[in-house]
Amino acid sequence: MKKYMFAILFIASTCFAGWGPDVRLTDAPGGSFTSLNNAKCVAASGDTVYVVWWDQRDGTDDIYFKRSIYGGSTWEKDTNLTNTVLPEKFPSLAASRDKIHASWIGNPDGYDNLYYSCALGGINWLSPYRPPPYDWHCAGYPSISVLEDTVHILYLGRNTGCSYRGISKIYGSHTGGWDQEWISWHSIPLEKESYPSIVASGSKLHGVWCNDGTIYYSNCTSYWDPETTLTQGNHPCVAAFNNLVYVIWQDNRDGNPEIYYKQSLNNGETWELDERLTNATGDSKYPSLVTSSDTLHLVWQDNRDGNWEIYYKQSPDGGTTWTPDTALTDTGSSEHPSITVSDSIIHIVWQDNRDGNYEIYYKRYLKEVGVEEKYLHQIPQVFLLSQNQPNPFHQFTVINYQLPGKLKTNNQQLTTVSLKIYDIAGKLVRTLVNEPQRVGYYEIKLDSNDLSAGIYFYKLEAGKFTSTKKFILLK
Repeated sequence: MKKYMFAILFIASTCFAGWGPDVRLTDAPGGSFTSLNNAKCVAASGDTVYVVWWDQRDGTDDIYFKRSIYGGSTWEKDTNLTNTVLPEKFPSLAASRDKIHASWIGNPDGYDNLYYSCALGGINWLSPYRPPPYDWHCAGYPSISVLEDTVHILYLGRNTGCSYRGISKIYGSHTGGWDQEWISWHSIPLEKESYPSIVASGSKLHGVWCNDGTIYYSNCTSYWDPETTLTQGNHPCVAAFNNLVYVIWQDNRDGNPEIYYKQSLNNGETWELDERLTNATGDSKYPSLVTSSDTLHLVWQDNRDGNWEIYYKQSPDGGTTWTPDTALTDTGSSEHPSITVSDSIIHIVWQDNRDGNYEIYYKRYLKEVGVEEKYLHQIPQVFLLSQNQPNPFHQFTVINYQLPGKLKTNNQQLTTVSLKIYDIAGKLVRTLVNEPQRVGYYEIKLDSNDLSAGIYFYKLEAGKFTSTKKFILLK
């Protein structure tokens, strides 16, 4: 049996840097799905990371939510936001300081309608309700953003009978949706379905959508400007920082779907030329883009090697240059990624069929920074041994545990730790860890190729703390 150990150690100078492992966030019957790239299914504010998806574990499509208050290190349980017998799909998420906002599509009367809810810190969600206009049905693909305390939603809406289509622009109240009083709405007539994306930056909103292979743009300070034709393509996503606006999309102009990009340096007044960002065999689709200052972070799904995987690239200078494509997964079934950034930590979620059932997976990137400045608040407060993921498993699984303590500049605070595996008869079969370790988050990647199928127990002893979990090995 092989083991690989990773740790986030809170030493005085720097902490772990680089891409962490894939983390499975769901484990339930039925599929779990992220939305298309126009909507963000992950949001973050400080150390708190929020994830939303739709889920079929209860026999119908419900909206589920999950959060981590430790920057993605550990996760709380799944929360069902809808819990109805009616299908609910395509959620979108936005965070503004300690407030979290979600919108999605529900079907209470045979028509798809827009729904909204919000919560402080992701706790005690407001009962979902329909924003106006109430005579619009056949809604689809919402994208939500928050400007100061005002909630804004772009979505595909149609009137009763679905004879009129348009991009509906919804303005929320100054209380951020709590009083259920929505200020106004506006629509743009369209002939074909589209996928709107919205972002807030400074005092301005920016929106993009596509219509029959053409991408359109509009912005708003007090009122939405007339739409501008940007380019050809589909599935756009918009990001912005100060006066800089960035749009990413997919297009078949070169014979297969590739990722394209363009930017505006003056809040959308004028635009630079299209730039092709991918150039590989196969298809590159559904890009999701986010900015952190003038650094752009891009993820998309790609089958250049014959299977759908999640790829990432970055521009450290506002789109002038881009790093090479980086494959983040290697499972053959990773789709529809969504990305956000908070305090230099990149957070990505996607849907993945590696376990024979679509589940939600998560990955993060930790930048090397000074602990005193950024990570004191992420020091574990309690001992914890987590359930291995996945479980049951065939060959590989991951075990996480955390050791609490106080940061010491001399870096000498140690706890004697042992992590051992026992078979069902109580016989010790492997010792994974037996050494003093510092405060931090630890991860063991376990290769069980020399173990027989069956039930096993793994036991963590750290000082006076003891915890035991069970895993099932399949062959």
